[in-house]
Amino acid sequence: MKVLHACFGIVLFSIASGASDLRLIEAVERALEAEKSCAEIMHLVAAARGAMNGFMAEIVEDHIRFHVSDPANDPDRERAKGSEELIEVVRAYLR
Repeated sequence: MKVLHACFGIVLFSIASGASDLRLIEAVERALEAEKSCAEIMHLVAAARGAMNGFMAEIVEDHIRFHVSDPANDPDRERAKGSEELIEVVRAYLR
């Protein structure tokens, strides 16, 4: 895949590979229209929320790596350590 802009390329790749995540939102809509039980709708909403949190974590992590500091390649070890710690926090709280 040719990437014109690093973050946009990751987002497009994530959307393409995670199309089922987007289908979860459509499933919530269909469940509401079909007047499914509250429990069924809550399960779908929870699944969609988890998928979107994971997606957001990917975007934030990639933004850090491309626009702030890539821990694997940054010659400033302190900045690299700080960006790696930030990435770990993003993973812990958004996934």
